[in-house]
Amino acid sequence: MVNAEDLKRDVLVPDHLVVLVAKGHPLSNQSRISFHEVVGLPMVGLSEESALQAQIEEQARQLGASLTLRIRMKGFGELCNLVAHQVGIAIIPKGIAQQWLQRYDLSVVNLNDPWAKRQLCLCYRDEASLSPAMQSLFTHLRLP
Repeated sequence: MVNAEDLKRDVLVPDHLVVLVAKGHPLSNQSRISFHEVVGLPMVGLSEESALQAQIEEQARQLGASLTLRIRMKGFGELCNLVAHQVGIAIIPKGIAQQWLQRYDLSVVNLNDPWAKRQLCLCYRDEASLSPAMQSLFTHLRLP
């Protein structure tokens, strides 16, 4: 078992969650919104195995609500396609959403809840003890 206090942590990039909506959706002209304002809207979600989806569903439970999932998808591409076709809204990482804005008519609304402001991090015990392959990966991931 690894004690978390013994780990070093390097923040790589912000990984904030956003609400993804179709262009023309009533929320599409907003810049920020709180989760409690969208929790009851029809949604397109990720599969039950998704850690992100589990986090979103747990946040709904903490509000005493449950999500109205119309369908679950395994990948972000399919999810974005369904959002563009107005099947529902979705909550996904901003970086992923930005990759699909050129392909589909979508709008991004920032979630302003503290839990939605995430960071992608590298966690490790001691960098000197990493294998050469892991050291190479760390070097690559730290590039701007």
